[in-house]
Amino acid sequence: MCARGYIFSGTLPAHMPAAILKALDISIKEPERRAMVLAYAEYLRTGLQAMGYTVLGEKHIVPLWIGDEQLADRFSEILDQRGIFASSIRYPAVPKGQALIRFMPMATHTREHLDRLLDACRSAL
Repeated sequence: MCARGYIFSGTLPAHMPAAILKALDISIKEPERRAMVLAYAEYLRTGLQAMGYTVLGEKHIVPLWIGDEQLADRFSEILDQRGIFASSIRYPAVPKGQALIRFMPMATHTREHLDRLLDACRSAL
């Protein structure tokens, strides 16, 4: 389809709503996981800001503002070469010139994972 309204729409496969319901159930029964994710996000946010990066957001998603789409793609490639998956988010998902890298820490990550990510971001400067 070529209509702009269909860019990000579509029916979810049946297993996706079931997985979402299970995730919600876990998040209610194990609130310590939510606290861990928020703590990890704050750790990333603080570390990235200390390097001079512009970091957006305040919750569990840590958007690293890059701006230029080509730079964001290159940043994503550098992270990928270091074994870190973090795709660039660019137009049309965000306005032109507002590209970013979005990090989403999970409760299953460790502090070592986060430090590895921060080291990779330091090398991408």
